[in-house]
Amino acid sequence: MFRLALAVLGVAASILVPAPAAAADETPGQVLILLDTSGSMKEDDGTGTSRIAAARRAIGKVVDAAPDDARIGLRSYGGGCRDTDLRIPIGPLDRAAVKERVAALRPRGDTPIAYALRKAAGDFQDKAGGGVEGEEERTILLVSDGEETCGGDPVAVAEELRRRGVEVRTRIDVIGFRVDERARAQLKQIAKKGGGRYVDAQNGAELAGRLRRATERGLRGFSPVGTPVTGTPDTQGAPLLRPGAYVDELPPDRGAERPGRHYAFDLPPGATAYVGVRKARSAPLGRPAVIGAGLSILPPNAPGHCQTTEATTNLPSGGNAFAVGQVQHTAGSGSPTGNCDAPGRYYIRVDNRTDDPQATPATIELTLIVEPRASNVSALPPPATELGPVDPITPGTPVRIAGSASYGDGPVLEDGRTYTDTLIPGEEAYFRVPLRWGEQLAYRVDLPALSDADRKALGGATLKLSTSILSPENPRVLGGNLTDDAWRPDLGDRPQTFTGATVPVAYRNRESGQDHIREAGIPGYYNVWVRLYTDRDSPYLEVPVTLTVDVRGEAGAGAPVYDDPTGLGTPEQQQGLAPLPAPTPSATPSPVSASPVAAPRPSGGVPPLAIALASAVAALLAAGTALLVVRRRRRAG
Repeated sequence: MFRLALAVLGVAASILVPAPAAAADETPGQVLILLDTSGSMKEDDGTGTSRIAAARRAIGKVVDAAPDDARIGLRSYGGGCRDTDLRIPIGPLDRAAVKERVAALRPRGDTPIAYALRKAAGDFQDKAGGGVEGEEERTILLVSDGEETCGGDPVAVAEELRRRGVEVRTRIDVIGFRVDERARAQLKQIAKKGGGRYVDAQNGAELAGRLRRATERGLRGFSPVGTPVTGTPDTQGAPLLRPGAYVDELPPDRGAERPGRHYAFDLPPGATAYVGVRKARSAPLGRPAVIGAGLSILPPNAPGHCQTTEATTNLPSGGNAFAVGQVQHTAGSGSPTGNCDAPGRYYIRVDNRTDDPQATPATIELTLIVEPRASNVSALPPPATELGPVDPITPGTPVRIAGSASYGDGPVLEDGRTYTDTLIPGEEAYFRVPLRWGEQLAYRVDLPALSDADRKALGGATLKLSTSILSPENPRVLGGNLTDDAWRPDLGDRPQTFTGATVPVAYRNRESGQDHIREAGIPGYYNVWVRLYTDRDSPYLEVPVTLTVDVRGEAGAGAPVYDDPTGLGTPEQQQGLAPLPAPTPSATPSPVSASPVAAPRPSGGVPPLAIALASAVAALLAAGTALLVVRRRRRAG
């Protein structure tokens, strides 16, 4: 029985360890390679090899480099004017099957681009089981060595696909493989009307590189992270959230009418709620926009709001961006009306805002951290007063890594390591670094000088870098004496190096009047954010970005002692940086308000089943221990 108790305790312990926030759709994007197999693909690729042989090798390299969970499909077109076949449906990646099907392709006949594009639009998978579909990227990657030869209008088809309802998220990127000027002009228009980019490949090696990069870009799309939840139009019946990460859809922005979504949470005496919202959008080339979201904390059963903000960002032409916002509120911190002073059940409201009202919903990521009251504030170190000098960072040998287009699921970087990624204008990437109390993040970004080919691709546009550090609840916490353009350097003829740092994470930093110090007042995953953009429509060029991270300070220094009677856990535990404490009768979560509301299980939360199981295990373990003691006493007698 004692062995049984230990075995069950092991199972219970595994349940009680908080799981990190999961992506609502674990694979960010879907890519369909639409490959030209017309008769002209028999011709030379410029190196003595046929174009179709070069394409076979290029696709082989793409699937070899793709992650195991990538969703990549293959459709070919060529022969008669209605000859197009789905060779590999979009689904779990089977590298051997892709290579086998590609090896069997034989060039012949005409080039029905328009017809193939229309068929390709139906090849994408809908989200299984419904739920939040989000801003998932669907990329048609068209490879052609010539123009349409069947009388169709592929430019009009591309524009139609971009306009159509759910296909609004379908982008058409185009690679012209040794094309002449007439074909290039048509293919560029297909990419432009399809919301994508055009790039040339003059030989097989260039085709392999361009194809791999375009595929990576398609797979890097926004992947919302969190537990799906459905907010309500008003506070009545709003879902009750425990600390964690959530995903929902906001109704379309109708201009003057901005319908919102509401969520409830319980705030114990003296506790502080941190609420963050992130909204992602992408824009086709030639259509920059401003996107945003309104975020408010509403008081229990009273009009008005306790805290409110509007998160906005400029969405670059042809690129992706996040609007991020954060509000926080402490029970008992005081308010003009007194409605926000008491502990109780508070509400979150989020609404959709943009300068271009849209007919489709907008996906948001919502995070909630509820920090219990600290009982030893006066004994904690005072807030930082300035960043101070940052010791130089020496890069090491870089390791290739793919940053995420999503805030919540970026790769976790290790202290002292150097990484490299490749970005194109209009892209941004996120990388996570865990920081605990007393730790400070410093980082360095290195970019090479622009080549003659880069400057030609820019066509007179100025290439810029934006980079910063974002705290767990969203705000920028990059320290130092920064001018408005200090974190937006222009890239040019010389290599560029940018360095930045936070102050050490400390509880009393929240008392500071300086934003970058005040917001470094809670441990968790800090995001290093890097974005490339231009002052004109985004051209295609690949820019290697090298990133070195250095975590300094003593982990755990200055950690507060929390008074946590409701068993919320510390901010580190709520974010998955440390296991939640084993629940006890006094630490079993209970709502502050008496009105019962069914709550979804949040990421990192403790489900009721786990609490019940832990209680049963405790009783079983106690019984087993008592039995063992009795047996030993009998043997001793």
